[in-house]
Amino acid sequence: MENEWQSYDVEVTHLFGASPAQVYDAWLDPDLICAWFGPGLGQTLPVEVDASVGGKFRIVQIRDGQAVGHSGYYLVLDRPHHIAFTWAMDDDDGYSEVRIALAPKDTGTQVRLVHAIGEQWQAYEAQVKQAWSTMMAEMESLLVNDNPSQA
Repeated sequence: MENEWQSYDVEVTHLFGASPAQVYDAWLDPDLICAWFGPGLGQTLPVEVDASVGGKFRIVQIRDGQAVGHSGYYLVLDRPHHIAFTWAMDDDDGYSEVRIALAPKDTGTQVRLVHAIGEQWQAYEAQVKQAWSTMMAEMESLLVNDNPSQA
């Protein structure tokens, strides 16, 4: 599937109080994804992850009684430095791309996420930033508070 639109980059950064390996793994662990994805928006069903380049993931969340599905394919998996994947919603044609760079910083990890959305979604930049920021904050809470010894 090819996109026929120009992309617009939305960038979000987050400083985690966890190691790069812990943060990297949290992006690929189905149980952790289920816990940090879309906090407060609804029940997340069991997440499907084939954590290999070309492998697929699928996340379905029940929001107001409706199933909202997100899926994509992993483009880059370079533990613990870089992850890239396509991002699509069930009710939308086409897909976007998400690139995540992880770097050690002090005793934690600096994450830079760039979501290349179609220009037609540019008006939703604030919502995209807020969604990823909220999810990364939830991810950090899980890593720092619930899994302090995970490596």
